Amino acid sequence: MGLIKAITDSIGGTFADQWKEIITVHAFDEHTAVSPGIVQESNNGRGVNTKGSVGVISNGSKIFIPENTAAFIFSQSGIEEIITEPGGYEYQNGESSVFNGDGLKKSLFDNVVNRVGFGGQSDQQKQICFVNLREIRDIKFGTRGPVMYNDLFYGTDLEVRAFGTFSIQITDAKQFIRNFLPANVTYYTFDSAQARSQIVTEFLQSFIVALNS
Repeated sequence: MGLIKAITDSIGGTFADQWKEIITVHAFDEHTAVSPGIVQESNNGRGVNTKGSVGVISNGSKIFIPENTAAFIFSQSGIEEIITEPGGYEYQNGESSVFNGDGLKKSLFDNVVNRVGFGGQSDQQKQICFVNLREIRDIKFGTRGPVMYNDLFYGTDLEVRAFGTFSIQITDAKQFIRNFLPANVTYYTFDSAQARSQIVTEFLQSFIVALNS
């Protein structure tokens, strides 16, 4: 039974993944830094590309990148390509597709045979994520208690309490992905308590250093 299911799943999955995808991203809110790519399955009720495999991008698929956005293509969890310019791009490093002119044998037969060996699923693992390069504003901060500040003019120590907002901007998307984003995360927002705590703590440390400089 397992072998029969693997064969039927391989055939069904291969045919479902022949369609070329249109991949873009939802609108970013004020505090979202990273958002996963979404496949446009229909347009005003038209469209049948609804059963494609997760992690499979067919050759010839279109990637649409908005202004102030960078796109990261991950392959087997590593960074395959970074696109920092807005516009439409055609992807040609994915799974073979008859609609891309890759040939029937390569697109259908070879893919089915390969999938049977993996129990009916593709061995590809592709993911597209989008990074918000626009200024991320209105991140609130506040000191937990008074901060000591030595005022040279008055020659005395003063207590300072500070509350307000600050903004940040991702200027190097590659470094942000590699050094800040947790592994296997495709959505990251500074509305998250953990993310906000980290960035606010670093901001307050810099604020205190600047205050006493």
